[in-house]
Amino acid sequence: QTVSSPKEKTESFEEVKSIIVAIRNLRAENKIEPTKKIEALIYAGTKTEALKKSEILIKNLRTGIEKLSVTEKGTKPTDALYAVVEGIEIYLISPIDKKKEKERLEKETENLRNYLKNLEARLSDKNFLNKAPANIVAMEKEKLTKGKKSLSEMEKHLEKLK
Repeated sequence: QTVSSPKEKTESFEEVKSIIVAIRNLRAENKIEPTKKIEALIYAGTKTEALKKSEILIKNLRTGIEKLSVTEKGTKPTDALYAVVEGIEIYLISPIDKKKEKERLEKETENLRNYLKNLEARLSDKNFLNKAPANIVAMEKEKLTKGKKSLSEMEKHLEKLK
């Protein structure tokens, strides 16, 4: 067995940290209760052995994972939440009601579109631009940028559910 260099250990820890963040984000984005235990599959390719050593860490750092499988590769589940981190595929197996989730996302998407339409109207209003302080105009532009990014992410999720 080879001894890992400090650089390799740091890289491995950063990957584990990124995986944990991705799992937490998937749970939050999909409104999975933090207390609900789920199953996760991680297809890690060449990084499999290093990640197998960190399975306990991944399970115990508030990810809500009850069963974790780290393998080189495998079958991609159809009803799973998906993320990829540095070439490592992560699947969260959680019973999701696709119809309900799709309806929720469609409603959120529509609300966001209306919000963005109002922001765009405000930002194209010459009166607003001339009278509002520069910092307020900048804040509104920032809201528009962030809103468009969120809309794009929601649309991607919707496509995955179809």
